[in-house]
Amino acid sequence: MRNYTKWDYQPHTIDGVPEAFARAYAVMMSEPRGPIYMCYDAWLQEQKLEHDVPLPPAHAAKVPSRIAPEPKALAAAANLIAAARKPVVIAEFVGREPEGFHALVELAETGGLPVYDVDSRLNFPTRHPLNMSMAKDVFRDADLIVCLDTRDWERPTTELVSTTRQRTSIVPEGARWIDIGFGDLELSSWALDYQRLQHADLRILADTSIAIPMLTELLKAG
Repeated sequence: MRNYTKWDYQPHTIDGVPEAFARAYAVMMSEPRGPIYMCYDAWLQEQKLEHDVPLPPAHAAKVPSRIAPEPKALAAAANLIAAARKPVVIAEFVGREPEGFHALVELAETGGLPVYDVDSRLNFPTRHPLNMSMAKDVFRDADLIVCLDTRDWERPTTELVSTTRQRTSIVPEGARWIDIGFGDLELSSWALDYQRLQHADLRILADTSIAIPMLTELLKAG
């Protein structure tokens, strides 16, 4: 199971079970969220309790605070967006939290940014005038691509020739790229679901639920 989970553990004493549960919950619910695996030895489960097992305090299962972006890096992203002639946003997992969905709408409306929703979550209203998910041509003259919680940046920005399986980029050469999200935290040796590496000009490790509202405020202030 180790290759498929964020964390796995087998308590070796009954006293370690409550603490293991508390840690498992915190690890599982920390962004980027993912499954954990707890294993309990059959012999341990069959033994009679010889003493009361103390439970950890209620706060032991608290989820750590979310990852905020580096302020200087986010300010640089805001400057790139403000200076761009035709920026485009790609969103894939922003809508994993309802607040991310609403924050992206405000960002797009603040900057007049067209949004391509990869649809791994519901990231942007389908009938919003800035939703360009059905119009890949929006990338053909883009000078800045802003990837928000995006793993699959290739699907919207390339064309595939089915007979040869060759992909060709439709983004103009020289366009700049910004990547904001958790991509680097989800690398695993057993799967390639983190997709091909995009050599972005600016890469920011952060929870987009925090980063997007901050980016919006920077654009408003600028």
